[in-house]
Amino acid sequence: MKKIATLLIALALSALIYYFTVGSSQLTEALKQEVNHQLTTLTDHGFTVEDRSIDSQTEHCVLTVQEPEKIHQYLLTQNAQINLEDVQLLQDQKIGVDIEYLPSSSDAIALELYPVNLPRTIYEHSKPDDQKAIEVLEKMVNEKLFVAHINVNKLGTGFDGYIQDIDHAFELDGNRSHIIMKDWTFKGDLDNQTVTRVSQNLQQFHYGLNDTVTLQLNNMQATIDTANEDNQTVQYTLESLSLQSDLNETFEVTINGIQGVSEDKINGDLLSNQSKFDVNFVEFQNKEGYQKFDHVTVDTAVRNLNMKALTQFQNFADTPQDENRSFEQMLPLLKALTGADTAIDINRIAITSITENNVTYNGFDMSLHAEVDKDFNWDQVDENPILISTLFDLKANLILSDKIAEMLAQNPKALMFMMFTQPKEHNGNKIYDIEYTQGSLKINGAPLL
Repeated sequence: MKKIATLLIALALSALIYYFTVGSSQLTEALKQEVNHQLTTLTDHGFTVEDRSIDSQTEHCVLTVQEPEKIHQYLLTQNAQINLEDVQLLQDQKIGVDIEYLPSSSDAIALELYPVNLPRTIYEHSKPDDQKAIEVLEKMVNEKLFVAHINVNKLGTGFDGYIQDIDHAFELDGNRSHIIMKDWTFKGDLDNQTVTRVSQNLQQFHYGLNDTVTLQLNNMQATIDTANEDNQTVQYTLESLSLQSDLNETFEVTINGIQGVSEDKINGDLLSNQSKFDVNFVEFQNKEGYQKFDHVTVDTAVRNLNMKALTQFQNFADTPQDENRSFEQMLPLLKALTGADTAIDINRIAITSITENNVTYNGFDMSLHAEVDKDFNWDQVDENPILISTLFDLKANLILSDKIAEMLAQNPKALMFMMFTQPKEHNGNKIYDIEYTQGSLKINGAPLL
């Protein structure tokens, strides 16, 4: 038994000696080849690589955002959910990259990423009055305040890292600002060099302007899951967010206990989404008094929304009315937008209670379901355009406390609605069941149209 144990120890020692000499050297060379391959891939997809220097265990280069369109397409293949417009804002942005090979026993590679300059768009969109602000930003970049540290494990299955803490004060136009950012950490999973999951935590973000404005964010956590390139799930929590100001008028806003989840499913041009957002409470105080909203909920869903058609429809809607906009031009856009069993659900929008200057009353609760009539006859619209009003069906439920109803009645349009409808009464609430089908509107079963 002793001989076997001695043999195992000898083998282990031999393996360690090999790793820290020949094995380590071979692994480093293999990693360098892989990094070289990745840099070549980036240059093929819109980046340029400059100022490259290579040492035995380290490497340095500068990446430049040269062709945003190519970069955007490449990032989409890597499960990065980013808009082309956001990439275009980074035109000519230079990113410094410092690489260390085998920084620890568990990690294959360590990266430091940091901006080297400001993107061109900042200068192009600036005004003469912005020059001092640009100089402040340039100084922050030169002082290397914005740095991301990333470690990739030896199996290539995961990474972790952090954003360098910031505690920086500066003056601009006689005003003193102070930025604090603490403990922003992240980790994620990799599958064949593609990010499939990222979780991150930011312990604190603080911004102060003189003694007049304070913005504070505490304990933000978020997880993004993109294991399936057609699906993305985002979960997030935020302990608190507060804003205090004495700049023009004194007010204070506090949002406490934010949590939410959003799930996107993409099928070609069609997007389906489910989102839920909850807040423990929102407080607002100014010279006129104090308000508090308890237990805010927003729970929505969209099914089969044609995003390409929606963009075209929005562009059409933004066209000035005097530029030959017509119903005939709108019709094919509307048909494309609603031609895939489209539905919209507001499962719930609610505020449980509201407090104003120490007086508390119930809030409201509403839900809605709207869907396109799958059997809608588009040919009939050519003869009678008014029939477009029968394109969708809708059901909604609205519960208002008496206090909310009283407040809404101060609006002439809301008052007109209440005059022509008879609500149900239950536990001090007014209830409206709304149904719109085939162009017919009913409130609590009574026809209105």
